[in-house]
Order: sequence, then C-alpha cells, then structure tokens
Amino acid sequence: MAKIYVYYFGDGLAEGTSNMKELLGGKGAGLAEMTNLGISVPPGFTISTEACVEYYKNGKQYPPGMWDAALKSLKRVERSMGMGFGDPERPLLVSVRSGARASMPGMMDTVLNVGLTTKTVEGLAAKHATIGLPRTAIGALCPCTAASSWACRANISKRSSSRRRPTWA
Repeated sequence: MAKIYVYYFGDGLAEGTSNMKELLGGKGAGLAEMTNLGISVPPGFTISTEACVEYYKNGKQYPPGMWDAALKSLKRVERSMGMGFGDPERPLLVSVRSGARASMPGMMDTVLNVGLTTKTVEGLAAKHATIGLPRTAIGALCPCTAASSWACRANISKRSSSRRRPTWA
C-alpha cells in the first residue's frame, strides 16, 4: 500500500486526527481535530511531515504520488467552496502555512491569498463591485510572498503599502 502524504479536511470530515501531530504537524493535527469536532473550518489539506523528509531524501524530488494527491485535494477544496483556483470569475484564494512537529517560530510566515493573478483580481473586483477587496488581497499577498517564498524580509509597513497603487489598478 502506498504511503499517504496528503490529508484532506473539510465538509465536517478530516482524514487526520489530533493524535497524528508527528505526521501532520501541530497546525495540521489541530485543523483535523477541529473539523472532526464539528467546528466550522474552511476546507483544506495538510502535506505530511513524511513528505518533507522524503523530499529531502530524494534530492528535492516530491515523493511518488504526493503531487497528484495534493492536486486531488485542491480539487476537493474547489468543489467544497464552489470556486476554482485560477478561475477569473469565481477565484479560490488559499493560504499556505508551515507546520512542524514541534513549534518553530519564525521558520515560515503564512502566505495569504495564493491564487491572485491579474485575471482573478479582475474577477474579484467584478464580483464584489469594488476594487477595494482585490487591493487588500494583493496588499496581503505581496509582503507575505516576499518575506516567505523569496526568503527576504519585506520592509513594508501597512501604512506605506496602502498608499501604493498596484500596476493593474
């Protein structure tokens, strides 16, 4: 039987439990437990700590089946939310969080609003009849991405970033 690297949670059911902290990390196990308790949690999925270990063991290659399982879980999130990742009319935005077996403050910040593109921003603006929400979403995505994904700390305060106008506005 193949190893499971991706654990879905949503619609009142979770594939993980609070007892799986070593495998799902603290955040993943917590989200699974809240879902299993019936607490309203937006759907999502956790990539296991084993996947991370295997990734580095295999020369920074995803473990077999992990990528497909992540895409399958993303499709489940899309169905649950009635939205699509990259869909310009009903864009699904997601947040990416790290979660180790033990708390490791400062290792990775949350990256908010992943899925924003020039097309999805236009869709958000049309759906909400205002450019305000997309501007706020971009304002959250840019510093998070700079700080986390590009491994350089964004030195942008809320006050200064709110004055900047995105190029698409």
